[in-house]
Amino acid sequence: VVALYSAAYERGWLERSTEKVQLAQLYMNSDMAFIAARVLQEGLDNGSIESTQQNWRLLAQAWQMARDDIAALPALREASALADDGEVDRMLATSYARLGRWQECADSAQSALDRGNLDRPDYVYMQLGRCLINLREYTPAREAFVEARKDYRSAESAAQFLNFIPLFNSE
Repeated sequence: VVALYSAAYERGWLERSTEKVQLAQLYMNSDMAFIAARVLQEGLDNGSIESTQQNWRLLAQAWQMARDDIAALPALREASALADDGEVDRMLATSYARLGRWQECADSAQSALDRGNLDRPDYVYMQLGRCLINLREYTPAREAFVEARKDYRSAESAAQFLNFIPLFNSE
């Protein structure tokens, strides 16, 4: 199926936005995320793929699957501008953390929490806490880990960070 869609795309037979998005999803499901990202990027840039939050988010996921967090950032920012929940900002915080861009990580994590409707707010609090530790902002980091600890899924990890914050703070 991928080969057929790919051949049709190369020949210019895929004209509708949905067809190109479907091709990209097929590539992603076949561990060809870089090719999927290129198809999506080209389509979003030239307008042949509809500029929606879902399509920008899919592009960001393709770049992240291709291990290119830098390329994912513009797509995540576009998706964030169109989003009404915090999930895209959570993804943006993760990409910034992977790149060691701690202030942008903290800002994106806070934005995710402010927007709400998150599947795992505890995970975002954990991310925020780690970013703030790297910024040497220990008091707000502690507050983030206290919030994360309220969810049983992050309680143990958050407690470990809370135990070590006094050590970081004494540097």
